[in-house]
Amino acid sequence: MPTAGLGISRAEAGDATAAKRAQQTLDAAMALIDPVWGGVFQYSEAGSWSHPHFEKIMSSRHNICGNTARL
Repeated sequence: MPTAGLGISRAEAGDATAAKRAQQTLDAAMALIDPVWGGVFQYSEAGSWSHPHFEKIMSSRHNICGNTARL
């Protein structure tokens, strides 16, 4: 499955399926935002967006913020 960034690039080129997938991915990734201390957790565990790995890496924050801003 392509990353959200690749999906957004394809969506910008007119691919409606890629746009839908990218939007779904970014909507689900909202669960990785720390509601208490802020920031973005690196990834989720256990095959579910609702189980974030409690580690915050700057590149993860940059990727989510940058991709979200593109939509």
